[in-house]
Amino acid sequence: MLTPIWAKKQETACRVRQRIAAVMRWCIAQGHRTGNPAGDAIGDALPRHKGPRRHYTTLPYSEVGKALRAVRESGAYKTTILCFELLVLTGVRSGEARLARWDEIDFETSTWTIPGERMKSGRVHRLPLSRQSQGMGIRAD
Repeated sequence: MLTPIWAKKQETACRVRQRIAAVMRWCIAQGHRTGNPAGDAIGDALPRHKGPRRHYTTLPYSEVGKALRAVRESGAYKTTILCFELLVLTGVRSGEARLARWDEIDFETSTWTIPGERMKSGRVHRLPLSRQSQGMGIRAD
């Protein structure tokens, strides 16, 4: 099942493998299996990924304004542009920004409280909102 995507979609294949392993661990814990076929055996059967992981370089601070202008002028949907700007202004992950809800934002204290279930760490994250990030979009009320 993993072989067709292992070389072409490495991240997806690794995540699928992790999910399979999690299901197998549950099966072992419930007494349905005695071994985990998604453990080391599957790793040994698949070819090694070649080369180091590719990390994206950060954008120098002096170029942020230019990048924001390029996104604004890109013709993308307004929600996409605003989400990108929110990412830049807050430094949150894309999923946290995309799934943001109005009821998480306290306009009186200018605070955004992201629930733990949406955070990678699993803990509630509170962040102060700058004047620029407060003015984005339309308020819920």
